Amino acid sequence: MLLLVLMLAGVAQAEMLYGRGVVAGHCNVATAGTQVRLISGDLVVPVRGVYITGKEGNTGPMYIGSADVSATMGYCISVDTTTFLPVTSLFDIWVDAGVSGNGVSYIGIKK
Repeated sequence: MLLLVLMLAGVAQAEMLYGRGVVAGHCNVATAGTQVRLISGDLVVPVRGVYITGKEGNTGPMYIGSADVSATMGYCISVDTTTFLPVTSLFDIWVDAGVSGNGVSYIGIKK
């Protein structure tokens, strides 16, 4: 239910709901089988958790996990799947794709 509220309300209104703000973005995997961080660079944003969903238009599954995530070692999500991870940092989340060019969208609740 909360995810639906966030998706319908948009990022600006979601910031008002939580008062502390949100961080949102997209992560694409250029080459299937190659793990990439959910967020790039040295951006460390403390969060209460993050919702992750497969991007609309994906043609295959996405995999979420740690630095060793892969099709055989990761949590599988598809376009219609959204999952919540109760993490404290987006920097430790890695993604991989079943099909090159696919990606995920995310929205994290800042601490």
